[in-house]
Amino acid sequence: MNKSFTLIEILVVIVVIGILSSFILVGMSSITNSATIAKGKAFANSLRDSLLMSLVSEWKLNDGTGSSTIVDSWGGKTGTLVNVPVWKTGADCVGGSCLYFDGTGNKYVSTAFSFSAPNYITVEFWIKGSINPSNWQWILDGGQSIPNGSFSIVRPVNANDIQYRYSNGTTCTLNAGYANFFNGYDNKWMHVVIAADYVNNLVKYYRNGILLSPSASMTAPIKPITSFMNFAIYATADYPFIGYFDETRIYSQLVSTFDIQQKYYSGLNRMLVKRNISNNEYAENILNLTTR
Repeated sequence: MNKSFTLIEILVVIVVIGILSSFILVGMSSITNSATIAKGKAFANSLRDSLLMSLVSEWKLNDGTGSSTIVDSWGGKTGTLVNVPVWKTGADCVGGSCLYFDGTGNKYVSTAFSFSAPNYITVEFWIKGSINPSNWQWILDGGQSIPNGSFSIVRPVNANDIQYRYSNGTTCTLNAGYANFFNGYDNKWMHVVIAADYVNNLVKYYRNGILLSPSASMTAPIKPITSFMNFAIYATADYPFIGYFDETRIYSQLVSTFDIQQKYYSGLNRMLVKRNISNNEYAENILNLTTR
């Protein structure tokens, strides 16, 4: 016997179909996210494998709350946390744990290792801080003192610039900077790569996987760094860095733009999984990366 459907019955069917569709979409979204994360990890592993010959040091900062030391996951070297900065974990960090510098005391991370790098140095790290610091901020410091050469990465007072400062063997005041580097990134995680080319006297700055233009010229004939020894993540009493710091790597060659983008992509995936960025923020960052 034929029976016509009432309006209510039709609406019920529509609602049920809508609910089932949402379950399917959620499931598909979960599968897609899982595949994206797996792909990101594969990219990161591939990058690490391709750069092993030039990877000098890798500080993931996953040593955990309460630790007064950090371990180089590549070379097995150790670093000391002086006046221990604050350990953070979970959604506060890019990786498993990270360090927070609150601007008080003379807090820094000191390491000691050496490698021969006469021509190139690439430094990679994740950072989150506030804009327009009221004082100079020393972010990273490395190398030996005169005459062997040294470098440091700093933020000038009341500015959103970043500077790669270096020694040419006679003075340590030379610098090659990039203006307004931190603009738009107040209290947001940022992936930073700085590549110093001591052959062509250039410093290239990458922000979130994108090469910024123009490159900064080193302003004097420089002496290549013949050896690299002491490396520190700084928050000294005189030049306190205030903010979060995570996943630092040092290479003895110029890392390609493709490699840098894959490292950034991998970090974004980790933050998405931990929900310290939203789906919209993730999509926006990927779009920015692919349209440049």
